[in-house]
Amino acid sequence: MNFDRVAGVYDRLAMCVFGKEWSKVQSVAATELNRVKKLLILGGGTGAILEELGHPEITYVEMSGRMIDQAKQRPTKSAVRFVNTDFLQWKSDQQFDAIYCPFFLDCFNEEMLLQVLQKISEQLKDNGILHVVDFQKGNWIQKTLVQMMLLFFKIASGLSANQLLDLRQKIVTSGYDEMKSKELQSGWVFYSHFCFSSIASKLQVK
Repeated sequence: MNFDRVAGVYDRLAMCVFGKEWSKVQSVAATELNRVKKLLILGGGTGAILEELGHPEITYVEMSGRMIDQAKQRPTKSAVRFVNTDFLQWKSDQQFDAIYCPFFLDCFNEEMLLQVLQKISEQLKDNGILHVVDFQKGNWIQKTLVQMMLLFFKIASGLSANQLLDLRQKIVTSGYDEMKSKELQSGWVFYSHFCFSSIASKLQVK
């Protein structure tokens, strides 16, 4: 996968899909993320979330160099270390208080998704939280839009995903507990907190 070819139009495409709600979707996790010390952002794209963050020490892993170039122009109060690489190829012994995946996990087919989730669990501290903002299956119009986006990104960037998986279910069956969840865009988008089940408190999903 290589998203350099879509970096210049990514935000405009998102605005076409979400309209005025795009800024709300982008910032939904900001309050929670500002409470942590060490934060890993995976596939943050052009970095809009950085403008909302002021406290965490951030490692920003993004495989598109052009996306990173745009993210570096964002005003932010956080110290950000940009890493231009494929997350699955990234080698680090660091562990983080939180890992944030904004529309990142939907890029992968099922086999690769399981690899990504396993690696994420290795990068989380014992009490660390995985924050995920992504699509879930909505009405037929929303399903059609997602399928069109997947096809576009597959052609433009070599996306591995062919369909939208039930990401929340896949995350849970990969060993995580869903601690909290919020739905946006009439249920089309979710924002959830997950803890790896080996250290998770068995809390009821809200």
